[in-house]
Amino acid sequence: MLKIKDINSLIKICKVISWLDDRRWNTEDNYNFINFFREDLSNCEQILTHWICYITDRQMPFEAVWDKGGYVFSELVYEYKRQI
Repeated sequence: MLKIKDINSLIKICKVISWLDDRRWNTEDNYNFINFFREDLSNCEQILTHWICYITDRQMPFEAVWDKGGYVFSELVYEYKRQI
Protein backbone atom coordinates (compact mmCIF):
# COMPACT_ATOMS: atom_id res chain seq x y z
CA MET A 1 0.00 0.00 0.00
CA LEU A 2 1.28 3.44 -0.91
CA LYS A 3 1.15 6.00 1.87
CA ILE A 4 1.49 9.72 1.30
CA LYS A 5 3.72 11.26 3.93
CA ASP A 6 3.72 14.85 2.68
CA ILE A 7 0.67 15.93 0.69
CA ASN A 8 2.16 19.35 -0.13
CA SER A 9 5.21 17.77 -1.76
CA LEU A 10 2.96 15.47 -3.76
CA ILE A 11 0.90 18.43 -4.97
CA LYS A 12 4.07 20.30 -6.03
CA ILE A 13 5.35 17.26 -7.93
CA CYS A 14 1.99 16.82 -9.69
CA LYS A 15 1.96 20.49 -10.70
CA VAL A 16 5.43 20.19 -12.22
CA ILE A 17 4.45 17.03 -14.10
CA SER A 18 1.27 18.70 -15.32
CA TRP A 19 3.25 21.74 -16.53
CA LEU A 20 5.75 19.53 -18.39
CA ASP A 21 2.95 17.44 -19.88
CA ASP A 22 1.15 20.56 -21.06
CA ARG A 23 4.29 21.94 -22.72
CA ARG A 24 4.96 18.63 -24.47
CA TRP A 25 1.51 17.69 -25.74
CA ASN A 26 -0.70 20.78 -25.84
CA THR A 27 0.45 22.34 -29.11
CA GLU A 28 -1.33 22.70 -32.44
CA ASP A 29 1.51 21.23 -34.50
CA ASN A 30 2.05 18.21 -32.29
CA TYR A 31 1.72 14.76 -33.79
CA ASN A 32 -0.45 13.30 -31.06
CA PHE A 33 -3.60 13.26 -33.16
CA ILE A 34 -4.38 9.63 -33.88
CA ASN A 35 -6.65 8.67 -36.74
CA PHE A 36 -9.10 6.55 -34.71
CA PHE A 37 -11.40 4.36 -36.76
CA ARG A 38 -14.43 5.69 -34.86
CA GLU A 39 -15.22 8.68 -32.66
CA ASP A 40 -16.84 6.92 -29.69
CA LEU A 41 -13.92 4.87 -28.37
CA SER A 42 -13.68 4.70 -24.59
CA ASN A 43 -10.85 6.48 -22.82
CA CYS A 44 -9.22 3.10 -22.15
CA GLU A 45 -9.40 2.19 -25.83
CA GLN A 46 -7.90 5.52 -26.84
CA ILE A 47 -5.08 5.21 -24.31
CA LEU A 48 -4.24 1.66 -25.40
CA THR A 49 -4.27 2.71 -29.07
CA HIS A 50 -2.04 5.67 -28.21
CA TRP A 51 0.40 3.37 -26.40
CA ILE A 52 0.51 0.88 -29.28
CA CYS A 53 1.15 3.70 -31.76
CA TYR A 54 3.83 5.14 -29.50
CA ILE A 55 5.75 1.87 -29.15
CA THR A 56 5.60 1.24 -32.91
CA ASP A 57 6.66 4.81 -33.79
CA ARG A 58 10.27 3.71 -34.37
CA GLN A 59 12.52 3.98 -37.40
CA MET A 60 9.74 5.20 -39.67
CA PRO A 61 7.83 8.43 -40.22
CA PHE A 62 5.45 8.96 -37.33
CA GLU A 63 2.74 10.18 -39.73
CA ALA A 64 2.33 6.67 -41.12
CA VAL A 65 2.06 5.09 -37.69
CA TRP A 66 -0.31 7.67 -36.22
CA ASP A 67 -2.50 7.93 -39.32
CA LYS A 68 -2.66 4.47 -40.85
CA GLY A 69 -1.56 2.50 -37.80
CA GLY A 70 -3.84 4.45 -35.49
CA TYR A 71 -6.82 3.54 -37.61
CA VAL A 72 -5.94 -0.17 -37.67
CA PHE A 73 -4.78 -0.39 -34.05
CA SER A 74 -7.88 1.38 -32.73
CA GLU A 75 -10.13 -1.08 -34.54
CA LEU A 76 -8.14 -4.02 -33.18
CA VAL A 77 -8.36 -2.61 -29.64
CA TYR A 78 -12.10 -1.98 -30.07
CA GLU A 79 -12.76 -5.53 -31.27
CA TYR A 80 -10.45 -7.10 -28.68
CA LYS A 81 -12.16 -5.30 -25.81
CA ARG A 82 -15.55 -6.56 -26.91
CA GLN A 83 -14.39 -10.17 -27.09
CA ILE A 84 -12.78 -10.50 -23.68
